[in-house]
Amino acid sequence: MVLDPTSRSDLASGTFNDSFGYGMKTIFLDTAYRVCVYHLAKNLKQHCMKRGDVINLYYPFTYVYRVEEFDRFMAELKSIHHKVYDELLEVRIQKFSRVRSPSKWNHMMTTNIAESMNSCLLAICKLLITSIDGFVRDLLQHWFHDRRSNAREAPSFLTRDADQHIKDKVLPSQRCETHPIDFNRFKVDD
Repeated sequence: MVLDPTSRSDLASGTFNDSFGYGMKTIFLDTAYRVCVYHLAKNLKQHCMKRGDVINLYYPFTYVYRVEEFDRFMAELKSIHHKVYDELLEVRIQKFSRVRSPSKWNHMMTTNIAESMNSCLLAICKLLITSIDGFVRDLLQHWFHDRRSNAREAPSFLTRDADQHIKDKVLPSQRCETHPIDFNRFKVDD
């Protein structure tokens, strides 16, 4: 479960957000209290006067999986727009970044999934609860079946782009020659 209070006008401060986060931590111990990347970007646009370079930098570093890439994007953001950088630190990086998150991102229901479910349920909201239950079960089974089928057809566990990225890095490394310097160190020639 992910909770998203960022659709409010302030970024992540105030009594509502503080008490809400505290309540969730004490009642639901495994709940990740995060902010929505999209809503946070909308709030950041107000601070950076809709500068495209800041927003174009923001989205990549929220979704990266490597610490080095994240740190590089953050350093670039700090050099471009220091106020936005400070605002993001105030929000706390763990709340919106995948790489700095303390929990697994693949075991949670985000607000996007909840919003998708709400839009699907609008047409049937006046039916009996048992009918709605059956509809939701069928809908989720259909969604997850499609995803599993697509995953089974994939030639690798990775996406095509990630697979190609690895191949591009592995092929040149196979032509490298290594020469031992001592027991723990080696010299690598291209």
